Amino acid sequence: MFKELVIEWLQKRKQAAKGSNLEFTFGKALRSLKECNSPLNSANDLLRVKHFGPKLCEMIAKEVRVDSSAQTSSESQSAVEPISQNDRPFAKNKRNAKSLKSANKEQELSESPVKKKRAYCPKPRSGGYAILIALYKADKEGQPCLPKNELIQNAQPYCSESLSVAKFGSHYSAWNSVKTLVKNKLVEMEKHRYATYSLTDAGRSMAKKILDYETENGNYSGFDWFKDISSSSDCDESDGTAPSQEPKSQASESNRICMPPYSFDIILIVDSREQYSGAPQEMKKTGLLSELHKKGIKCEMKVLPVGDFTWIARKKINESSHKTVSKDLILDLVIERKRIDDLASSMIDNRWGEQKYRLKNSGVRMPTYLIEEFSPASRKLCLIPFQKMNQAVINAQVIDGLKIKFTKNLSDTISYLVTMTRYLESFYGSKTLFSCSKDELVNNKVPRNYFMTFAEFERNSTKISNFTTEEMFIKHLLQFKGVSVTKAKCITKYYKTVACLLDAYEICETEKEKKELLSSVESGIRTIGPLVSARIYKFYNSNLKNERMS
Repeated sequence: MFKELVIEWLQKRKQAAKGSNLEFTFGKALRSLKECNSPLNSANDLLRVKHFGPKLCEMIAKEVRVDSSAQTSSESQSAVEPISQNDRPFAKNKRNAKSLKSANKEQELSESPVKKKRAYCPKPRSGGYAILIALYKADKEGQPCLPKNELIQNAQPYCSESLSVAKFGSHYSAWNSVKTLVKNKLVEMEKHRYATYSLTDAGRSMAKKILDYETENGNYSGFDWFKDISSSSDCDESDGTAPSQEPKSQASESNRICMPPYSFDIILIVDSREQYSGAPQEMKKTGLLSELHKKGIKCEMKVLPVGDFTWIARKKINESSHKTVSKDLILDLVIERKRIDDLASSMIDNRWGEQKYRLKNSGVRMPTYLIEEFSPASRKLCLIPFQKMNQAVINAQVIDGLKIKFTKNLSDTISYLVTMTRYLESFYGSKTLFSCSKDELVNNKVPRNYFMTFAEFERNSTKISNFTTEEMFIKHLLQFKGVSVTKAKCITKYYKTVACLLDAYEICETEKEKKELLSSVESGIRTIGPLVSARIYKFYNSNLKNERMS
């Protein structure tokens, strides 16, 4: 009786949790319970069954009721009583044993008296001190997050030991102090394919106190310094009032780079790998810059992570200080130049799809493809029919939202770059420009005069070599016919990795349900559809069978 009630309860829970991780949890527990032949009379007995942990059994004890008076009284408890190792015939279930042990340990710790913890403060010229100061100064300059390499470079002048090389006789460098800062919630680490570090409110307050103390008392490195900073930190906590700080929105506004009207130059950036086909061999790279300089365009050559041309706003040199400001803002346009024969070859070797994806995800508002012809007969010399290429270009414009510009030859391309530079100078020259993050730009949280810094553009658009499991799964899905980038992303919203998808197939009860698992996943105004869903299932199912046979 009890087993049937639990099965019914799990089936309802699984149905209610469809599309979430709990669906897998309830599905695995349901399958294990159906296979179990042992007598089960209470929620405690379920701990013997695979995939039933203390939390799940506690939920069952609260919600599943049996009509029998004996069982009702035993299951009216609000939590599951721990089972000793001797009373459990299936004590080999390590997961449940560890869970119970940790639960008992937490109960013991909660009963012990809580000691007041002294506020942490890094020692002068230590790794933690250097990291705090470097992050605080970068935050003030409008760069709240720093990757590891840049943070080490900025922090090294404030540290007496090396942040990159371990001390003699030790396996750790001064950089290891960052773990202590993260543990004490002074620094926040955000990790995707590379880690970035930023100050928390407490870390910002601590760094400010350290700098204020040093301004008043000098760079003193004795115990009094540590005591004074720590005690001031304790005072803030004991008063019950948080340190006086601006709201996050206001704080971020004050940290933005601001360029008043007519205080900056608009500069055209040319990718250093872009070549001028009409020039001699020794001038193939510099020939394009020479042509642009002749027309009075300010331009520079740099390695661009994506695209061949872009424009930046850079503050003008202050004649009194003779110092340049390295904080450049990247404007709305990134242009990928494609000769029509190169466009055809990129479609054949699948570079076209990858380049579209990277251009679209660069973060700029107007990613553009500039398609250049080189002779009247250039369309006939391509490796694939022009009609097919034209359809692919139209798809990029309509479906992917990319801007498309056709030019007749290289001279026409140069004229277009000159015209666009003049337009950007006249349009933005009289406006105040501000910096913002890529997330703010992509999600339309800021007006049109807010732009990413060029450093952030480089960081976010660099060609990926270390993919996450989710990104690898997207690349894998793109190999199936009928799966676009948009569809692949929609599938990974529900199933982040291949393992998640395989788990979902396992809990499906019929072959039809497995084939149609992905058919209802929405991709824009359409769904994935039963044909693509069955194609993906057939591939994974055949591979699973081969693995089992081997």
